[in-house]
Amino acid sequence: VGMPANPVAPVISLIGPTVVDACSSMTLYASGVSIRPLRYQWSCSTDSSLDAYLRNLPPSSEVDFDVGTPQLALADRAYTISVKAVDFLGISSKAASLTVYKQSQPAPTVVF
Repeated sequence: VGMPANPVAPVISLIGPTVVDACSSMTLYASGVSIRPLRYQWSCSTDSSLDAYLRNLPPSSEVDFDVGTPQLALADRAYTISVKAVDFLGISSKAASLTVYKQSQPAPTVVF
């Protein structure tokens, strides 16, 4: 079976918080539609250390950051995290991006 004449690239979305504090954990979720499983490639365009960490992750649709998000090394800074999906034919989606601001102070919590 050969490559389709007009292959359709996967379309994905990225969901996660836009603010995280120095005491919290964080999970980012990518989702896409394909007839076969997608491989996800994560990156960060604003921090080389975080980029190296993300590029070495397994090709999962989910990224978990530990409590305190130590992978986001500097506080009071924005990080632009992106993900692409690659299908079984090797066709890549456009990148979906999310900017996450890591604040140094814990976010206030409201309890009812």
